[in-house]
Amino acid sequence: MSSADATPSASEAAVAQETPWSIPRGLILLLGGAGGFVVMFGLQAFQGIVGPAFLALMLVVTVIPIQQWMLAKGWPKWVAITTVVAGAYGILLVLGLILLYAGARFATLVAGYAPSTAQVNKDVANLLDSLGIGQKQIDSATSSISPDNVASVVNDVLASLSNVAGSLFFVLAVIIFLGLDSVGFIDRLRYTQKTRPDIAGALSSFTSGTRTYLSVATIFGGIVAVVDTVALWIMGIPAPVLWGFVAFVTNYIPNIGFVIGVIPPAILGLLVGGWQLMVLVIVVYSIVNFVIQSIIQPKFVGDSVNLATTVTFLSMAIWTWTIGPLGALLAVPLTLLTKAVLIDLDPSTRWIGTLLGSTTPTDERETDDDLNEPGLKAAVPDG
Repeated sequence: MSSADATPSASEAAVAQETPWSIPRGLILLLGGAGGFVVMFGLQAFQGIVGPAFLALMLVVTVIPIQQWMLAKGWPKWVAITTVVAGAYGILLVLGLILLYAGARFATLVAGYAPSTAQVNKDVANLLDSLGIGQKQIDSATSSISPDNVASVVNDVLASLSNVAGSLFFVLAVIIFLGLDSVGFIDRLRYTQKTRPDIAGALSSFTSGTRTYLSVATIFGGIVAVVDTVALWIMGIPAPVLWGFVAFVTNYIPNIGFVIGVIPPAILGLLVGGWQLMVLVIVVYSIVNFVIQSIIQPKFVGDSVNLATTVTFLSMAIWTWTIGPLGALLAVPLTLLTKAVLIDLDPSTRWIGTLLGSTTPTDERETDDDLNEPGLKAAVPDG
């Protein structure tokens, strides 16, 4: 046999490279999707454990660089562990107190404007009548505008927050255990790096991406809080600094956080200056938060964690449905963890991460590797 006969042709090599899978890819996608739904329903059944546990993990991941710095400087391990636990507790305490105080303060302010409710209802009724709204609909709308109704809603929200007290104790306990385990985690991760670098890389990508996302959200949350506070102060809304803090907290909820933050100052604007001031508050909040949170911040978030804006929005909806209200707050970190475990961990699926990301790979070799799936190159036209 000649050497030419022994050497496979280019077409034979292409056929060998594109050997079909033993299971059709369509069936694999269906099975994977079905498995994903089963996992989501399972997480939903245990959302009282999964949500608080991941919140504790995210808090520890946020402050663990302080522990690494202290250990590198030779500080005792017990001091480093205590610092991690205290730091996570401090973040949780500050955020919780802001929300609880804001709710109580809002109810108090609304109750103080009870005498102006009649004029507000009259103004709203005149506005709706000028728009051609029927009298029945007008009566229904104005009857709901009262301090008692607003206070009742606020009390219901505060009561629902008090129901998470059991989950709070669980979070505090998990933080302690994570703090105890965090000291040796870096050494274990280094050992894993030697034996399974793909797993270590995926975990490192998750932790660094989570810290980067929280850092970006904190910086832009501070900017939004300052701008909103100044704007509310100029418009004469009561307690503008408090609503600035609320805007800072809700900035951690991607895409729609400002919608939650604008509700208290908008209602106060209605009671203080009528529907015109309420509309002004909503317009100012929408402009400020749309420019900062929807145009500028996603650019930095996308570049730091490489998630498209649409992916972050859909992930918030999915995780909120799966694990409850905490899912809105933890949507991006949970998505980063899912991406690290299911996509980044396997070289054959990393191209999915490229499609879900917000940036295009600039390294030609990286792009070729991502597209080096049987039949995938043929599906992507050159140029």
